[in-house]
Amino acid sequence: MNGAPEKLGARFYRSQLGEKAAAAYDLLEAHCESKNYAPCVPLPVPGCTFDDAFAAYCALQSDRPDFFWLGSSVRWLPGARLEMSVLYTPDEISRLSLLLRKYLCRLLRGTAGLPAVEAERLVYERIAKRLHYIDHDDERDHNVVGPLLSASCVCEGANDLLLLCLRRLSIPCVKVSGRSARDRRHCWTIAWVDGEPAHCDVTWDLAPDGDVFFEYFNLSDRQIGRDHFGFESPALPRCTSEELGFYSAPNRSFSTQQDFSRFLMRRLRVRPPSPVWARLEFARTGDGVRRAVEEALSAGGPNVRVSIHSGLRAAVITPV
Repeated sequence: MNGAPEKLGARFYRSQLGEKAAAAYDLLEAHCESKNYAPCVPLPVPGCTFDDAFAAYCALQSDRPDFFWLGSSVRWLPGARLEMSVLYTPDEISRLSLLLRKYLCRLLRGTAGLPAVEAERLVYERIAKRLHYIDHDDERDHNVVGPLLSASCVCEGANDLLLLCLRRLSIPCVKVSGRSARDRRHCWTIAWVDGEPAHCDVTWDLAPDGDVFFEYFNLSDRQIGRDHFGFESPALPRCTSEELGFYSAPNRSFSTQQDFSRFLMRRLRVRPPSPVWARLEFARTGDGVRRAVEEALSAGGPNVRVSIHSGLRAAVITPV
């Protein structure tokens, strides 16, 4: 499966369900879309079991981050009813929904008319610069309420916010579940940019107090597989392109000092000034990157602030 999913990915996990679970999913989805926040939902699906209902509920939560009021626990009640955990009161849900719409508008401001990958990059950077990774041991960390109210969350909260933004940009995307290098549960996104699927992990690019390096932006299976595991599934697309990554764009990776110095001096003369991202393939260490930047600036130029990512051998040079 490599083609972009229907409905921008908002029913992707429904398509993986069996017949009875899919029917239960439809009833749960209709219940939530009707703004009925009662926790008990009748599921009059012949032969539907708790396993079917639970699979439907989990798929719905993965597909629809806009249903942020759904908690993690459910109960199967007599009469084929599923009792969901509803995290907030109807008034709170209404207020949070309004705040969320306004917040998404701010994140998307200025993206109209941009190419898809540039709009995606702009929103990704804004999220990465706004959020702090903090685990309050609270459900809000795992949905968009944490990012919305306290600018903090764990991976699920940041990822839910990215999914909602990308779908507003008409970029199909789905949640991916796997494990981190420390064998912890983790989630991120696969987005279809101009029809090509790629991995995005905004959580691991969070930089609220510094520069965003886009290390996990639009990666292939091979690239993200260096420190993300357990995500392979026949249901997910194969992400094979390495041309969508941030440093694959023209004038972001340099193989010689001369090419980098020439480009940097040219860019720093452009008005209005803007940050320059550069991956220096000829530098072997973070210190090597810093020396290369210093050499490029030795001929003169504006005052700049320099951030270094040693692992990427990359720098962000920002005029000040």
